[in-house]
Amino acid sequence: MKRVYVPVNDGSRDETLAIMRELRAKDARVSYINLSRDFGKEIAMIAGIDYLQGDAAVIMDADLQDPPELIPEMIGWWEKGYDDISAKRRSRAGESFFKKWSSHAFYRILQHLTNIPIQPDVGDFRLLDKQCLSTASSPV
Repeated sequence: MKRVYVPVNDGSRDETLAIMRELRAKDARVSYINLSRDFGKEIAMIAGIDYLQGDAAVIMDADLQDPPELIPEMIGWWEKGYDDISAKRRSRAGESFFKKWSSHAFYRILQHLTNIPIQPDVGDFRLLDKQCLSTASSPV
């Protein structure tokens, strides 16, 4: 299986772009997208999805709040035929009461606004099959 890495820099002002350039220089499997400013997480994810040409994508935040060591397990589930593999946190240690409460409230409201089943307390850390990706980037 060919693996290609496409991190997206969403207008960060730290050393992210320099690190992505360094990774690209060391490994031809790495490409990157550098957005001109902070467009927001969702736009950055769509930019990465639009750029990919592979069979699946792993979406995760760069701050490593989600453990990248779970990616091989996610790939294993994908190879078994699952097309949307989400990682759910067992603990939200270190987050404030307000952050935990607002996240929980967000998912409860979202569940009431859509007919699509939404897993509560599951963030963006997931693996999506190309079928999901083509649906996600198609105009509604």
